[in-house]
Amino acid sequence: MGTPIHYRKPDLSRLSSRQMEISTNRRNLEWDLHEWMADVVRQTKQPPESGSRPETILLATAQDSIDVLMQAAPTSMALGGPSRKQTVHAQFVWGRFPDGSWYVRAVSFGVDVGAAQLQLARQRVIKQRALDKAETQNAQHMHLRQIVFPAESHVETWTQEIDRGKTIILSAIDRAHEHAKEDAKTLQNPVTPVDMALDMVGAGVKHLKGEIPGGKKLEKMAEELGHDQRWIYEAENLPQILAEGRGAGARHLADLYDGIDYAIGGGKVVKAMREDEKSTGDKLLESGLELSGHIPGAGPFVKTIAGMMFDIAISSDASRVTKLRSRCYVYFVAGYIHKLALTDTGVPGRKLDKKYFDLGAAAAPPVNSPGSVPAQIALMHYASEHYTDGGWGGFSYRKEDWHFPEQYFVKWSPELLGRALATQLHRREYLLG
Repeated sequence: MGTPIHYRKPDLSRLSSRQMEISTNRRNLEWDLHEWMADVVRQTKQPPESGSRPETILLATAQDSIDVLMQAAPTSMALGGPSRKQTVHAQFVWGRFPDGSWYVRAVSFGVDVGAAQLQLARQRVIKQRALDKAETQNAQHMHLRQIVFPAESHVETWTQEIDRGKTIILSAIDRAHEHAKEDAKTLQNPVTPVDMALDMVGAGVKHLKGEIPGGKKLEKMAEELGHDQRWIYEAENLPQILAEGRGAGARHLADLYDGIDYAIGGGKVVKAMREDEKSTGDKLLESGLELSGHIPGAGPFVKTIAGMMFDIAISSDASRVTKLRSRCYVYFVAGYIHKLALTDTGVPGRKLDKKYFDLGAAAAPPVNSPGSVPAQIALMHYASEHYTDGGWGGFSYRKEDWHFPEQYFVKWSPELLGRALATQLHRREYLLG
């Protein structure tokens, strides 16, 4: 669809009030209001939604104000003299369609006489009792979306902020790409790959670090563990073996790794080290990067994003450079969303992961800064038009039409923001270029 057009807002000033008799019969009153709203939607040219007429949808949003209107009507008419007609005011809440055009998404009604205000105050007392109870129950919960993404205050500037947000996101992507290009050059260094593989796989880092110098760490481990197929079998069946109390090697593995994830990953490293056609550093690095989508020890956010995006990386090019960049981008996204949406996306412990996590956090606009909401709007708009669930399942994907701001409220989540950013980073030009 592209960037929405910034249409002029329809003028509803002549439809913002109406002289009418407020019936004490709710059905009659709602019918009069329904006809009024039909005039409104003809002016705004709002189409039906999900088979419902737009004036019917608007009336459904006004039920609370109609309650007040019916409570206020008898007293206000008594004070107003013989005429039973009163000036009823309508307050419109605006929204935007995906193409940028305006529509009225909600309405409320009221009359401005003292008696109505008094009656409304009495009704608020009753409602407040229910609200107090609800607020007590909700006090312990932080309404994250309302804090970090107050989109309702950006309806007027929505179309412009998509462009502003795109600029912010592209700047962040460029920063991640430039660093990833430089770090990929270290693949030519015969020493760095060993440390990088150890850092990524996590196999024995906590327990073996410092015991055996340099690249000898895992070579020595391989010699001690014996035949790799038996070792991998023990790793994959570790819980059962330990429960049965058999296998000293398996018990050693339990101490050596943080869990079965590390054990299986370490087994692949050991197997790769026994190949003769590659250097030890290359074999370690390549084996470590094959586990990038797995990422032992990572938090749920990182594992989710990595699992979605790793297929894109290896399908673009099965080289080590591509896999490395994919991992770097995943942690960059984690840091970016952590800062942008005040979300716990994990705490990376490894040097390379932490570098990109910190880079992402530094690139993200802080909450309540001028760029925070535009960046989120741009990511949400991207998600509405592109497949962001990872892998290659999007060939049959059709873009969705999200109304602003309601469906942005419903769809918003830190995970969706992360997927939208990761999808843009996992393009061939950023994985290989």
